[in-house]
Amino acid sequence: MIDLNLRHVVIFSSILLWSCSKESNVEEVKDSSQVAARVDAKEITVHQITQVLKSQPKQSELANSQLVNTVLDQLISQELLFQQAQKMKLDRDPDTLLAIEAAKKRIIVDAYLRKVLASSSTDVVTDDEINAYFKTHPKFFDERKKFIYAQLAVQLPKESEEDLIERIHSVDSIESLIPEIKSKQFPYKYNQQIQSTEKIPKVLVEPLYSLSEGDIGYLNMDDGLLILAVKEAIAAPISLEESRSEIEKYLYTERRKDDIEQLVLNLREAAQIEYVGEFKPID
Repeated sequence: MIDLNLRHVVIFSSILLWSCSKESNVEEVKDSSQVAARVDAKEITVHQITQVLKSQPKQSELANSQLVNTVLDQLISQELLFQQAQKMKLDRDPDTLLAIEAAKKRIIVDAYLRKVLASSSTDVVTDDEINAYFKTHPKFFDERKKFIYAQLAVQLPKESEEDLIERIHSVDSIESLIPEIKSKQFPYKYNQQIQSTEKIPKVLVEPLYSLSEGDIGYLNMDDGLLILAVKEAIAAPISLEESRSEIEKYLYTERRKDDIEQLVLNLREAAQIEYVGEFKPID
């Protein structure tokens, strides 16, 4: 059974985003059979509900009927808030108009990309590609682990790094470094994490795998050091069949990113782009 209450915020966010794309001169549906509710004479239509539902994952018929009523309820809430905003003339506020225009542009660009890339031959991710990715990324699959680790990010000048590195090599716990860091008034941030490999920031995967339980290591940052300590590393392998769907989604997404980057590159080469004043292209 689906807990529709847990979807409340997600659905409402989808409604708000969709509503930003509506033109102010869109004609209201006159067919009364398409009207789902009225809020102070303002009609909410079946088409509006359907549009929101399109962005939601497919559900069973029972769950979908419940979701329809939930979406309608959220559209009513949105309409009440919208009417109050209009009374305050917020729909004419310059910042609001800019935000609406930006949202409209994103929606149109997304529609353009879907249409242009719809017939791309790169849509299909083959079994060979999935198998190859599985084999070449063992840390995320056969060698997958669940790490309990601590990290201590310290901002300090370059000339102080060597002393702190020596201290890292001489202590038994990452926590024992904190009093000394405090005494020198170096800004720092300490926290503990429990994450499996795929949830760990990619830059930390190799360093964590290189450490044994109880080990302390560090990474150089632009403004200091990131100190890592592995408390526990639990083997949590996942099979090819269990991960096939996620690998396929990942490869498809990465391929789409490449397609979009190439499309934009082609458009840039064909366009005349002029940077004005102090603005200049990124190196």
